[in-house]
Formats: sequence, C-alpha cells, structure tokens
Amino acid sequence: MHRLSTSSDIVRSRPSAVYNSRASIFGAHLLKRKGIRNKWSSSASSWSSFLRMMERFGSNRTLTHGSSVNSLSSMMHLVFFASHLPPLPYELVVSIFSYLTAQELSRMTHVCISLSVVAMDADLWQIHCIRDRVPCGPGIELLWDRCEGNRGKWWREIYIEWATAKLNWESGKHKKRLISLVQPSDALTCFKFDVDKIVVGTQNNNLYLFVTDNTAVWDMPQLLPSISFENGHTSPIMCLDFCTNVMASGDTHGVLCLWNLLTGDLMAIERHAHSKGLSCIKMIDDYTLITVGYDKTVRLFEMDEFKSDSSSADLEQKDGLFSKFWKRPYVKKRRVRLRQEMRGHHGDIYCLELMASEKAFATGSTDNSIKKIWSLSQSKCIKTLKGHTGIVTSLSYHEQVLFSGSVDKTIRKWNPLTGQCLTILFGHTNWVKSIFQTNDYVLSGGWDEHLRVFDKSTHQLKYSIPLLMGPITNIECNQNRVACVCKEDGFKHQLVIADFGRNIAGFWGELEYKMSKQ
Repeated sequence: MHRLSTSSDIVRSRPSAVYNSRASIFGAHLLKRKGIRNKWSSSASSWSSFLRMMERFGSNRTLTHGSSVNSLSSMMHLVFFASHLPPLPYELVVSIFSYLTAQELSRMTHVCISLSVVAMDADLWQIHCIRDRVPCGPGIELLWDRCEGNRGKWWREIYIEWATAKLNWESGKHKKRLISLVQPSDALTCFKFDVDKIVVGTQNNNLYLFVTDNTAVWDMPQLLPSISFENGHTSPIMCLDFCTNVMASGDTHGVLCLWNLLTGDLMAIERHAHSKGLSCIKMIDDYTLITVGYDKTVRLFEMDEFKSDSSSADLEQKDGLFSKFWKRPYVKKRRVRLRQEMRGHHGDIYCLELMASEKAFATGSTDNSIKKIWSLSQSKCIKTLKGHTGIVTSLSYHEQVLFSGSVDKTIRKWNPLTGQCLTILFGHTNWVKSIFQTNDYVLSGGWDEHLRVFDKSTHQLKYSIPLLMGPITNIECNQNRVACVCKEDGFKHQLVIADFGRNIAGFWGELEYKMSKQ
C-alpha cells in the first residue's frame, strides 16, 4: 500500500476524556477498516496477542500527562509481538505512530530500520510542529543542507532545534562566544542581524555586511565582511536599520545615508537630516523612514519611487553571495525629502520604536518621558507616558505591549493604548541601556555588565548572565542566540554571543525528561 500524502489522513480525534478507551481499540478498528484482519486469520494466537498488546498500550496512555516510560514500554511489547506477524502496511504504522509524543517518536528511530523509516515520516513531524506551534519562518531552510534532502529528517530537525532552544532558554543553559567583526582599533557602535546577515556600524565610520546563511559561521572566531558600504559617512555611525532592499544609517554629524543593501551602493545622502547627531532610525518600508536625534526632533523622510536597472540574473553573478536567497533587482539613486517634522520633547531623543499594529511609534528622551505619536498625518504627540525618574534609553514593542528601560535602573511595562504603566521590573544595579522582547522573555543590558532575562508572564527576573566585558549597549536576539555589544577595551570590536542552540543541551535524554514534566 502506498503512503499517506496528507496529514489529515493521519491525525485522529483524541478527546482526553475518552482517549484511553479509544486508544485501546484503535488498532483493531484500523485493521478492520482496512480489511487486514483476514490476512491474519491463519494465526489466531498471534492475532489475540496483538490485540492484547494494543489494549495494554491504550490503558497506559493518556493524552497529555501520561507516563512516557510505561507507554513506550508497552509499545516495545507491541513491536515484539508484531514482529512475529505478517508485515503491517506502512500507512497503518504511520497511523499508530501518530499517537506517540515527539520524544517517543524519536526513540522509535533506534528500534529497527523499518520502524526508523516510519518514525522519520515528514507528515508525523510536521504535525508535531503544528501542534506545538513551532515557528517555521525564515531560517528553517538553513537546516536543509544537513538533512541530505530528507523531508522527514528536516521537519524533525526543525522540531528539535525549537524544543532544545526552548529548554535552554528556560534553564539559562548557554554557551558564550566572541566573534570579531572589525579591527581591534575600531569599535562597534550599532548593529542589526536577521537569519542570513549581520550589518554593523563602527566608530571609525565603517559600515559592513556579513553573510550568515550557514549556521557554522556562528562558531567562527572571526568573520570577514561580504559588503563594505563606502563614501558616505565621515564621522562615527550611531544607528542603522534595514528593510527588504534598502538600509539607512546615521552619524554624529546628522548625516543620513541610504544604501542598496544587496550591492553596497550609496543610493541617497541627506547631509543635514538633523542639526545634531542622529540617535535612532526605523525604516517603515523601502520608501519611508523615521529618524530621531539630539536636536529634540522627530523627522519622517521619504524616497522617490524605485526603478530597477538590472535583472536578478545580473545579481547572481556578483560573487554568488546572495544568489541563494536574494534574487532582487538593483535600484537607482533617488532623492530624499523631508515629509514631516514633529516636536514635543524637551530633551535629546535617545530611542525610537515602531508600533506597526497601532500605526504609531514611541520615542524616549532625556526629559524622562515617553512620547507616543499616534498619527503621522496629524504631526503631533497624542500621549505622554510618565513614570521614569531618569533618562529613557531604550524601547521595545511586541504584541501590543511596550517596555522601556531607563537610567533609573528599572524597566517599565506599558499599555500603549491607555498610557498606563502595568508593572515595574527590578533587577539591574545600574543604568539600563538596551532591551529586547521575545515571545516569552524580556532581555536587558546596561552598565552593570549583566544580561538580565525577565519572564514576561510573571515579570520576575529569571536569571542573569554575567558578561563582565563593559557596559552592554546593544542587544539583538533570535530563537537560538542573543548578540550583544560591550564597551570595554579589548571587546569593543566583537559581538558577544550567548548561544541557546541545540549544540548546548544533550540530545533527547535531558530534553525528554524535562518536556515530560511540563
């Protein structure tokens, strides 16, 4: 019989109240439905043994909190008795395996070759990813290379990467790494990374892009830049941001540069974007960006419409750096124009955060306040959030919640709709300089040289990671790792990585035990 092609053919309805009774008879039910029992009629004793094992298997199973050891033991007895019977059809074994947890399914790969093939079925692992809401966004394609074209192994790798990182985040288990990106005489001042690149700005006016489309690069002690962005800045670069094809950068002299992210070409330059230095940039899209600076103003800039002047085929011939993921056209140089200027702060503006879901953004200033701009078209501040007793240095918005960090050593959680301070997070012993939100945690760093991890649900400090390499000025994070910039001499040119990835924990031993307790 040929294998199933869709997950809907595999998944069975399993209400917890009736799961045991259903599990005890599901094998016989499937056999009867498939018309298989007649093939086994010649061996009545074997048939009876098989059904007894199925019943025992079902009696030891519960949907969510059953004993993994007992259920797996029963499954082993089932396999032993089944080995004396005619071979089971592939789709029947897949249906039976759909009742196993991810940990039990992984163990089945070590029983024998035939069961290992079934336990690596792509549909089974894809179902576990869906059930546990495993994020399957950009980056999972990087796991494909080590799976040798096996879809089942690929989905299993995706699940294991997520499950291991989740447990390491929970326990604080990590591995610290240092990656040199620029010369020791230079210093990182800002950076941003995503699944396949890191972009950094430096004190010596340098702007580099590093390709990270292979997970092995995070184990290297030094990376060489793939693109150098030149002929733009003549003073230290203080902020940057990028969108699909375009990157924006700002320096201490108030110069704003817009770059082609794929080629490194300078597309546009505004030498008087602010009368003083720029402190933060956020790109709304490839056409529009917001800047703030030390002149107490918020400015909205626009670029004229892009037009391509070469094909994606031309792009693939440029060293092959981006031919794997980025097949996008070049863009011509364009003019930048100031669309709006907004005022409201009485002090220098240090930070800026977009709130796309509310079509707004927030800014933090030396006047100890957070200003929320609701409508760009109105060009005015709608709300002022007060509570901090020191300079607001950092902001982070995620899932309709705004967090702010300050030199008053606290982090505050806000409801941006009402302007109400929901709670205060304590734990830092010195100024807070940078914060970052994930789905479950708030990460923060500052002048106490510790990376603090707060639980978003309880608002309690979960653990601290002592970096002790000077003040932590920038934090970026993804599912597997946290990247920081520290300001102590000897470390300014490096990214400090706290890796929570799969290579830290044991494979399935500790992982299975911890997940069974959750």
